[in-house]
Amino acid sequence: MLGKALALCMCATLLVLTGCQQIAAHLPFSEGVIYPSITPKAESPPMPPVAIEWRFEGAKHRIEIPVDSAVYHGAREAQKSAIFVDRDKQQSDWASGYFRAFIDDPQQDPLYDGLLSRLRALRESLGLDDDRYAELIISFAQALEYRTDPVNLEPKFPIETVVDMAGDCDDKSLLAAALLAREGYDVALLLFTPERHVALGIRGDGESYKSSGYMYVEMTAPSLIGFVPEELVGGQQLTSEPDVIRIGEGTRAYGSGREVDAIRKTFEVSLAQAATLSEQAQSSEMALKDREREVADLRRRMEEFSAEGSVAGFNELVPRHNRLVEEHNAAVHVHNELLDRQRSYVETVKRIRERQTDRYGLSRGLANDV
Repeated sequence: MLGKALALCMCATLLVLTGCQQIAAHLPFSEGVIYPSITPKAESPPMPPVAIEWRFEGAKHRIEIPVDSAVYHGAREAQKSAIFVDRDKQQSDWASGYFRAFIDDPQQDPLYDGLLSRLRALRESLGLDDDRYAELIISFAQALEYRTDPVNLEPKFPIETVVDMAGDCDDKSLLAAALLAREGYDVALLLFTPERHVALGIRGDGESYKSSGYMYVEMTAPSLIGFVPEELVGGQQLTSEPDVIRIGEGTRAYGSGREVDAIRKTFEVSLAQAATLSEQAQSSEMALKDREREVADLRRRMEEFSAEGSVAGFNELVPRHNRLVEEHNAAVHVHNELLDRQRSYVETVKRIRERQTDRYGLSRGLANDV
């Protein structure tokens, strides 16, 4: 768990999905269903390239993507609902084709080609292996603004998400899945029907989400692969078994899952230890204040004896005073050690939260701390 609330997607598509099942990966587009498609708007004015900046592995990156205005405006005006000619269609008959229709519309091929050529060039310049390249693509889609549309609840075509530089959970998941699948990765959409949420899944050697067979990837904000949000906005938690819709025919798996699992374990332990030590430090601080009051009261009595000229009374309290001071100083030392340990765990939590797009550097930094 990442430990912070994430936005709740309002995905109308999910409202018609029922049950939790694995949907066949490559069903042909179902007969009796009219799927969303793009008809380019020929008279659309030209558009400038879309410039997108984001952070990955601690550095800022920027790419410019040319966009076909006719395709973009055609996508915006397209029918986004599946139209059923056969009313008896079951979810397993049409759901996979519905989501793939948004991803695989051939009008978007030039967009994908332009995006991937720039991402590949960036991969080459950074010397990324397959795992870091997958993380680069994911971080690109995650960095787009999270924005819900209270009126148009259906998914957007990826070309819309890129041009708008914004989307909700299903929009950003569709974009990431489209790019990763075209680069040969084994990816899927994870549909949480009761929670009305969509995430990305990527096959990997780390812990799979429930029985999905895929590692969870949160797309609404920058997040490490395998990190599941503790809760969505409003306090809602992900508890359901997701429906799984495989995208593409990729076979490449994410091979740094065990590293991510170790980072997540470190995060969870550090978060728990920081909370426990915080409670202990508060109790310790209260005990220190009680002891300080006891020492102060004793000093006032000693001052009274001194003012009265009672040497015997003063001397009688000296050993007790010195013992209390010694015990107080020892308790201060223990308290400060508690605070140092708590700060160390808090710093680890902060570092992991702030470097959600830098698994490579984070893993090596944490290993050096051991």
